[in-house]
Amino acid sequence: MSKFRIHKAFSGHGAQIEHPMVAIDAARTRYEKYLETPEKISWHAVKRIFVFTLII
Repeated sequence: MSKFRIHKAFSGHGAQIEHPMVAIDAARTRYEKYLETPEKISWHAVKRIFVFTLII
């Protein structure tokens, strides 16, 4: 998607994304960090599951 000239994006939840290229770059950076240290993505997943459980 980073090759397209995107000006606005709409997610399935939340507000529209005013600067999609910035969001795509941030996601790519997070993904690269996760590849370097896989335990980070595991910890991130555990936090998400815990918070979701509290919300329910």
